Amino acid sequence: MRQKYKFLTEVELEFMTKLWELGMGSVRDVLDALSPDRGLAYTSGATIMRILEQKEFVTSTKQGKTFIYQPVLTKDAYQTRSIQNLSEK
Repeated sequence: MRQKYKFLTEVELEFMTKLWELGMGSVRDVLDALSPDRGLAYTSGATIMRILEQKEFVTSTKQGKTFIYQPVLTKDAYQTRSIQNLSEK
């Protein structure tokens, strides 16, 4: 994985945290799990999930017209990677 794709932005981490809690889900599932005052449009959520897939943090399968996303990396594995990076700096 390229260096720039090893870590998540703040909003990507927010989405990944919800997806880790859900185990798998659609864009709507993740948006519904976020704080109600977050106020993100569906299209913004879909864009974030596509970016996470491009960065290889999630995979998707199509069920009808809906994409179901599943984490590739566990939360513990990501946290370990982040802590190692922080300690190297």
